[in-house]
Amino acid sequence: MSVVTVKRPAGVFTYSMELQIHSNRYLWEIQKDFSEQFSFLKIEFFSKPQLSEKPFTAKNIISNQRRVSDMAKNSIDSTISIYEEMSVSELERLFNDQCNLSVQVFRRSGNIWLETTMTDGWSLRQQNEHGKEITIGVAKSTPKPWDIDDDGGR
Repeated sequence: MSVVTVKRPAGVFTYSMELQIHSNRYLWEIQKDFSEQFSFLKIEFFSKPQLSEKPFTAKNIISNQRRVSDMAKNSIDSTISIYEEMSVSELERLFNDQCNLSVQVFRRSGNIWLETTMTDGWSLRQQNEHGKEITIGVAKSTPKPWDIDDDGGR
């Protein structure tokens, strides 16, 4: 996995990863690669819902023991460039537009995984940091002895 800096019209962003999507890959391999970079996020693959269904329900989740070829009508050989400042909705759209795969990003919150649908506009970095704060907590600094004012402020 390489880290590349790219200049975009809105600024400079750092690629976090190049995610390889090939027909012969297992979904768990793609999930593992993604979560190695964003340890408090995960992606789930979904079958496209029928028109009568509400978008993406738990019954639409595809087992990660399946291959990409099980989901795609055509052969896929693609690389998705993912950068930290990319929003969740941008990532989900990339999977759909580039590979015709439906994914949803989930954020870890303690021992559970929450869909990020309410915060799809947040960057992957923001989502990951928020998941870390909720799961591990914010490191609290211990006051140093010289920071404690015990003699009237002198």
